[in-house]
Amino acid sequence: MNDLIIFSSLLTSISIVLLLIIIYFIFKQTKITKHYLDSIKDHSSVTKIDEDTISSNLTYNEMFPQITLINSLLNKPEELSVISDNEKLILITGTGCTPCEATLNTLANYKLDNLLPELIIFTYTPNGFGEDDVKKHLNMVHALTSKSYIVSEEILDNMGIFSFPSLIIVQPNGRIYGTFRGHIDAVQKYLRFDIGSNVS
Repeated sequence: MNDLIIFSSLLTSISIVLLLIIIYFIFKQTKITKHYLDSIKDHSSVTKIDEDTISSNLTYNEMFPQITLINSLLNKPEELSVISDNEKLILITGTGCTPCEATLNTLANYKLDNLLPELIIFTYTPNGFGEDDVKKHLNMVHALTSKSYIVSEEILDNMGIFSFPSLIIVQPNGRIYGTFRGHIDAVQKYLRFDIGSNVS
């Protein structure tokens, strides 16, 4: 009888602990997910920009952090190298994000082969999106650049990037120039082309 009481008490304790864990994960919502959902809802932000610069953990003139991402074309991990002869435009987008897709669709009108800065695109996909959604988004990205990477929530959180789309500009020496809104009206200000290039 005592063994039955002990077993029953143990089961009750385990059930309570499991219930608390489930409740914790149900109510856990990261800042990235919240801002991501806000960016999907805020369709008016596609055309209205009050300020280009956004706050982040990336400080002007500090070295861009060493990060390992998933190359979306090769589907394998790759350490991102940002030191080269060219400036880098790192565009951070999200699957299903309307303002992100507006930026990608407008960039498709440019002759990006003549783009002087190197265009790198990060894609973040929160839970709830299927393979078709991801494929649609990556098809748009791959049409623009071969430098396409899947970025994790942890990396974005460490960089302090919580809005979509966002733009990080990295100097040729690998140092950060700044972080900006990635809406098309803002991105267009940082596009520079070889002489003779134009919008198709």
